[in-house]
Amino acid sequence: LVEEKADVSRLFLAGHDVRSTGLATLGRHYYSYSFVRQYFERAMRSVGCRCLTTVDPALDAAIRSNDLVLHFSNFRSFRPAPFARNVACLAWEFEHVVTVSGLNDHPYHSQLAVVDALDEMWAPAGFLVGLFEDVSSTPVRFVPAPLPETYLDARGPLDLGDVAYRSLDPGFGGGSLKDSQVLKRASELGQVFVSVLNPRDPRKNLARMLRAMDAVLRSAPDAVFVLKAAVAPGTGDLDLCRELVGLAGGLGAGAARIYVVGMDLDEESMIALHELATFYVC
Repeated sequence: LVEEKADVSRLFLAGHDVRSTGLATLGRHYYSYSFVRQYFERAMRSVGCRCLTTVDPALDAAIRSNDLVLHFSNFRSFRPAPFARNVACLAWEFEHVVTVSGLNDHPYHSQLAVVDALDEMWAPAGFLVGLFEDVSSTPVRFVPAPLPETYLDARGPLDLGDVAYRSLDPGFGGGSLKDSQVLKRASELGQVFVSVLNPRDPRKNLARMLRAMDAVLRSAPDAVFVLKAAVAPGTGDLDLCRELVGLAGGLGAGAARIYVVGMDLDEESMIALHELATFYVC
């Protein structure tokens, strides 16, 4: 893109922004792209790029022919800016590419059509590079999200602070992750499972995940599963836990070591939570 003289001094960012839509929209927007967008925006600003926001790049008259538009959205929400340089940060979890199957399908319901419409694709995983290079002539680069400065801070391990949890077994109550001796023991043994998700997203197969982790924890008595649930403000932890147990259809003894975190976490706490994990559960 630099060789083609794209104007990198004006960078348009397209896609959902959780800072403007608010946490109440969790589950209705693809908010994971929003967090990735914030990391890229921070990195671009640090090297002198002027970052501008566009809601609909396909119709935005402010975008000039040599501007660079960086897209953060799922395939179906992709809308390229005519005549500009379109680059998309796209995620796709499967080992096949979807193409249109009928005359009534929208063109951008096809991953292949989206990638073919791009000037360049930035993929967060190496397997995606090979997947799309095999089916498209569009350049595909492995470009993971830039790490925030706090992640690289040399002050030592990040603190979980006052992150509160509640056990899925009501008899065990809850407390602070930092003060949990059970979690400390699991961390020392390298037996901490972590997942971050929207519990109302059916794609996560949460009921099966909970039943599977219940079985894992029953067979590994020192392990802990920390589930960070992305929920709307005002959702009580107790109500959330009851909903999760009901969704799973009841759980066994492993539920005592399924720690549910419903509170909103700042960036450092989220990074500390991921650093705590031995295994990340998708």
